[in-house]
Amino acid sequence: CVRCLLLLLLLLLLHSATPNGTPPYVPQQEEGGVEVLRSARSGRAFSSHYCAFWDRLLRALAAADLLHDDFELNDKLVRLVTALSISTVRSFRHAATLTAAQLVSSWIAVSAGLTKSRELAKLQLDAEEKKKKAKGAAGINPAAAALRRTLERCHARVEDLKNFRGVVFTGVFSHRFRDVDDGIRAIVIESIGRWIAALPSEFMADTYLKYLGWALSDKSPLVRAKAVAAIAALYQDSENVPRLHEFARRFTPRFTELMSDVDEAVAAAALHLLAQLVKHGALGHEAVSDVFSVLSQENAALRRAAAGLAVQLLQEHGRASVTRAAAALQAAADAAADAQPAGRAKGARGKASSRGKAGTAAAGQSAAAAAAAAML
Repeated sequence: CVRCLLLLLLLLLLHSATPNGTPPYVPQQEEGGVEVLRSARSGRAFSSHYCAFWDRLLRALAAADLLHDDFELNDKLVRLVTALSISTVRSFRHAATLTAAQLVSSWIAVSAGLTKSRELAKLQLDAEEKKKKAKGAAGINPAAAALRRTLERCHARVEDLKNFRGVVFTGVFSHRFRDVDDGIRAIVIESIGRWIAALPSEFMADTYLKYLGWALSDKSPLVRAKAVAAIAALYQDSENVPRLHEFARRFTPRFTELMSDVDEAVAAAALHLLAQLVKHGALGHEAVSDVFSVLSQENAALRRAAAGLAVQLLQEHGRASVTRAAAALQAAADAAADAQPAGRAKGARGKASSRGKAGTAAAGQSAAAAAAAAML
């Protein structure tokens, strides 16, 4: 059957990662095995096609109502990738981690479709119940009963997929985050960032965000770069900024340290991230005041990234200055309004006093305007 062939495909992939089954397009790099899915350009292409295959297949099975049948395919896949992810063979762990990452991504997509179906069934059910009340009909409404079953089925499947995602994360990714292979750790971090962006209601929590923050201190520049890219992608959506406030506060010291990362590509990516943080008000000017010293670096990419951050700092400083100047002018205008005479019925003494107050207010307004101009 098709599902048995899927499991066989994964086993064949893992067999191809052994020294005796090395595919011709992947060079042997170490005695303990080969890096089957990332060691060459063809290997990376195969990785992309492999993930696309699993994604299309899981979506097709879900559309055909075969993903949640009695065969329990999801459960068998979870057990398989979890068992292989703790293998002593590095290539087995790599293939299992990549497969698990794609399973979770595909489950998220399937869950999104089920959620839409659930919401539609809920709206239709509400309409049927209103229609029944309006007619005052008694007895069982077949259409409402069918919609209720659809609603319950969609809800149960959404919860099942959520549980499977939690099991895979706990059984695979929380352990492979500390794998000795930086390529496996990079898959973990890249996948977590993708899941948070795809389903923030579930994944944008400290349980998952902390892994991105911890990865900023990874010894491998590949992993650090993946972490910076994942965080920067989250800040591209302005709706995520309030929910990332605590995360940014916790890891601000590390964000700023990355400006001086030993890997220039990581440092340049970190500068772009810092520019986003300043733009969204998640980082103060004093935290990145050292950026101007980076403008003299020999690396062109670093200089461009530092220039972008410097421009962002100057723009934010200009906006703050305009705000302060406007507040000063408003205060001066309020003071002038308060100094106006209560009415023209007052005597000459009252008029003289009013002229004195108005003069004082005008002088105060001029001083405030001068102060505002100085701020600008």
